[in-house]
Amino acid sequence: MKKCGRKESATGRRAGLLILAAATLLLSLGQAGCAKKTKVPVADAGPMRIVILPFSVPEDDPELRWAAMAAPVLLARAGMHYPDFVVIPLWESMPTAIASAGAARSFNDESAAAAANWLGAKWAVMGAITRRKGSAYSLVVDFIPAKSSDVPYR
Repeated sequence: MKKCGRKESATGRRAGLLILAAATLLLSLGQAGCAKKTKVPVADAGPMRIVILPFSVPEDDPELRWAAMAAPVLLARAGMHYPDFVVIPLWESMPTAIASAGAARSFNDESAAAAANWLGAKWAVMGAITRRKGSAYSLVVDFIPAKSSDVPYR
């Protein structure tokens, strides 16, 4: 008789564990977060204002000075192809850029962010053109956020 009691309790435990596993499975599948697959609507942020600042170049190279003035014009023309960007016109940004750059005629992250804030832009685009060995050139473009909480990128 003891053997029968042990078998019944073992099969009873197995049945209880099986019922518990089935109930857990049904509860986990019945949760609203697991079964419902809907997409969250994307909020429209509207167009983003950016300001393009003049590029910095070495003072001893007059050819690069012309390239430094042409680069913002080309970036502004390229920005017209993207409706999500509103490029602040150069005639609006140049007086502020000249005041921010000062006598050094170059920008750092803080002065670029200050110019973007002054013009109501979310991003400032600045860059540098340098001559390398031979006839090679180096162009670096930096995207500086107006808010210090955002991350700049190059």
